Amino acid sequence: MERTDDPNGCGDMLMDLAEVLDVLIRIKQHDPEDVTEKIDWPEVGGLQVLPIEPRVGFEAGRLRARHYDRTARPLPLADCPALAAALERDPAIATARGPLAASGRADGARVIA
Repeated sequence: MERTDDPNGCGDMLMDLAEVLDVLIRIKQHDPEDVTEKIDWPEVGGLQVLPIEPRVGFEAGRLRARHYDRTARPLPLADCPALAAALERDPAIATARGPLAASGRADGARVIA
């Protein structure tokens, strides 16, 4: 998500939103309508979900191919578009996920953990 009134604000990719919805509905068994309603709340506050542009998708695939290791760095594909977009826009990414943080650091991103 990105603050619409601040080009340097925080951001999240559509792929991450899809993963959130999947976990909340499929795994946590929350009602799909309740989840969708609450996911919309940040938009009301001036945030927006960023679409995955083709060049970001291509770079996400390259990042995963370069950094993924099943045991040493199990980087989820769903994290790669966020990293690709961060590297393109402003090399900073906020995450608590170890594989994403390590991959970001390896590519020169400033990681906020």
